[in-house]
Amino acid sequence: MGPLVSGQTGIILLGAALSLIWAGLIMLIYSMHMRRQTIDRRISLIEPKAGIKAAEPSADAVIGRTVVPHGLPAGMTGREQHELMRILSRWKIPAEYAVPAYVAARAVAVVLLATLTYFLFGYLPAIGGNASLHYLLAAAFGVAGWLLPHYVIQKLASHRAAAAARGLPEALELLVICVEVGLALEDSIKRAAAELQHTNPDLAEELYLTSADLEILPSQDQALANLAERLEVPSVRSVVSTLTQTLRYGTPLVNALRLVASELRNTSLLEMEERANKLPTLMTLPMILFIMPTIFLVVGGPAALRLVDTFFK
Repeated sequence: MGPLVSGQTGIILLGAALSLIWAGLIMLIYSMHMRRQTIDRRISLIEPKAGIKAAEPSADAVIGRTVVPHGLPAGMTGREQHELMRILSRWKIPAEYAVPAYVAARAVAVVLLATLTYFLFGYLPAIGGNASLHYLLAAAFGVAGWLLPHYVIQKLASHRAAAAARGLPEALELLVICVEVGLALEDSIKRAAAELQHTNPDLAEELYLTSADLEILPSQDQALANLAERLEVPSVRSVVSTLTQTLRYGTPLVNALRLVASELRNTSLLEMEERANKLPTLMTLPMILFIMPTIFLVVGGPAALRLVDTFFK
């Protein structure tokens, strides 16, 4: 029994070591790829290529990313549905196959996690010998695999919406400049998207989609509402509401954009001040765990050593 247990332990340790090695290699490759992208982006900002205009997404790509087919799960919000369509368009999967592809991804995640859990925990004597616990763990990880694709899409959608919202004040200031020189709203949005393509590609893509909606859809209100639905961020909804009322009642567009941009700047400053005020509270626990023991060791170490020498001679 002893050699068998030691052999199983060795297999588990070998699997864990290989998993850590593969995870480290993947993280290293990903960090190198992200560093390369950052360097290329900075080079493109410093030395733009002469005579080459920023590439705009084609009309087919824009329409393919904005059309959300019916029948997607009811638990997904509009932002998550559009993020799913973005992922599928990146993999060149047509919109009509969105539902089968999504269900297939969840099924694959269920099978992979359940199978890996079944074989990995089978080498543990405490779990492998108990069939009920073994199957229960496999079923639990299978359920987690079913929920995993939706969780990934939700996190990607929220991260992308937050990144787009951070560049909204700059986009509004660019819109103010474009409208002041006499450009229409559609052309202003397209010009702002071209300027933001390197600094904030997520917001630039959303502005390109909005510009395409303004050219295709008969109602400007619907095109702006689609922007708010794709991002689902309070600041974007505020901008969309202001633009909708301005276009509906004929009030000056420049004044409205300048006012909203100023409000968003003030909101960003308040959020940064709030984060700065939270830092002392957040630093308390790391100080207690890492700094205070070192101080106690430096201050009380000599006294403790002297007491040991005095009482244990």
